[in-house]
Amino acid sequence: MLRQLKFDFYKITRSKVITWQWLLTGLILILDPLLIYVISGNQVSVVERLITTTQLTLPLVVFSVLFISRDISSGYIKNIYTFSNKLKYVLSKVVWILVFCVLGQVLEFLFHWVMNAISGINMLYDVSQPFPLQEFVLMEAMNMLHGVAIGVFCIFLCLLLKKDYIVLIILFSYLFVIGGMVYGLIENLFNYSVQIYPYTIFGYNMHYSTIKYTEEGIFAGVVLPICYIVVFGFFSWLILKKRDVV
Repeated sequence: MLRQLKFDFYKITRSKVITWQWLLTGLILILDPLLIYVISGNQVSVVERLITTTQLTLPLVVFSVLFISRDISSGYIKNIYTFSNKLKYVLSKVVWILVFCVLGQVLEFLFHWVMNAISGINMLYDVSQPFPLQEFVLMEAMNMLHGVAIGVFCIFLCLLLKKDYIVLIILFSYLFVIGGMVYGLIENLFNYSVQIYPYTIFGYNMHYSTIKYTEEGIFAGVVLPICYIVVFGFFSWLILKKRDVV
């Protein structure tokens, strides 16, 4: 397992494509607080802003797809057939996706904090807000867990479809067009009395503030992403056991 982790770390640090992807991540993460605090002058605390939104979904999708597809396009993935346990390959990818989520959330928090201070607001947390500080910590943990689920889903799609551009087209179409239309239509049929989008693999990261700190929120934020990780991780492992993956 340690050997596989070292291999993946080497690829992450040596790949020019992934390096450019990190620069794109930084640009996306700094653009949101720049527009909110400096340009628009919105008087909100860092915690209040971050508990209602996250900008990590798109960079996470791009990182995960590029991370996996590089193995397929370079022929590296052929070497994993020398290992008796293909699960190590999947687990290593999950670990580095988790690392990406943690670093991304740290950067997102720091960028908001810095831009908040530069704009003169200097407000990390507003005690008058209707949510406790521990809710923010829990929501960030749930957000990270869903990020890992998204990454594992990307692993599954990459191993299944093999072409990174096909996977990106499918995911981008879902994120920006198809997902909102389909789930909006379904919720409209029930007069918006039923929420579906927050329970999907991508919807929680985009709309998790609508569920809040409740038993329902715990189910959507903890139980479901763990199920997604186990299911798509298992299917990824099954695909790896077939010789036609490359």
